[in-house]
Amino acid sequence: MDSDHNLYSCGFNLYGQLGLGHRINKNTMTLISPLPGKVIKISSGSRHSMALVGDGGVYSWGCNISGELGK
Repeated sequence: MDSDHNLYSCGFNLYGQLGLGHRINKNTMTLISPLPGKVIKISSGSRHSMALVGDGGVYSWGCNISGELGK
């Protein structure tokens, strides 16, 4: 996350865990499309990622085989 709260990701992307809208691996930091609201915190696992925005909303993407993305 940069100082303007933009999110970037890179790496293995088999499950879409980079949040880029595809499953192509990325070797360089790539901007994730803006989320509605200012991103406050981010968290990631091996197959998923999540972001908390200022209004309390949580956005998640990637693999949900064990319910890790929530409902």
